[in-house]
Amino acid sequence: MNRRSWLGLAAASIAGLLTPATAFSAERLLLVLGGTGASGKSVRIEVRAKPGIQVAKVVEASARWHVLPGETVDTKDPPGLRVVDLYSGTSRSPELVARILVRYFGSAGKWVPHYQMTEEPAVVRREGRWAPVMIGQGMPGLIVQHGGTLPNANGFFPRIEFSITTGPLAVGAWLVR
Repeated sequence: MNRRSWLGLAAASIAGLLTPATAFSAERLLLVLGGTGASGKSVRIEVRAKPGIQVAKVVEASARWHVLPGETVDTKDPPGLRVVDLYSGTSRSPELVARILVRYFGSAGKWVPHYQMTEEPAVVRREGRWAPVMIGQGMPGLIVQHGGTLPNANGFFPRIEFSITTGPLAVGAWLVR
């Protein structure tokens, strides 16, 4: 078997093993964060399915944020679960303030993104032991969800409205996994 045939066979094998999470576009719009800044102007942050840390072009605080729907997906299988970690501020060591799970549910022949905010304590390994990550200066229960939108049977919302109990939040970066 020559090298070209081998590479073609390897590519076909890998293509058959792709999961829905890896099969959809890395640039698909997962969600839109919207809010109103202190100046009264609208703040809009588009969160795309690009893995890794992304930094906001403009960082402006909003007292209340809205997680608005991203793009629908037209594939046979649903895209895999994505996790978006939101970080506050623009400092060198930003603080994790919210974690949003993005899961797709079927509607009218397409996959529509739905969202869930988790308030589970984040942990890391420090000196061989599990230790909690301090979220928002170590204060638990900072996230308050607003609005009358009900979740689906799996606990995911078509949109979320939230605020932080400590005051306006400036989303400076996010991590997509």
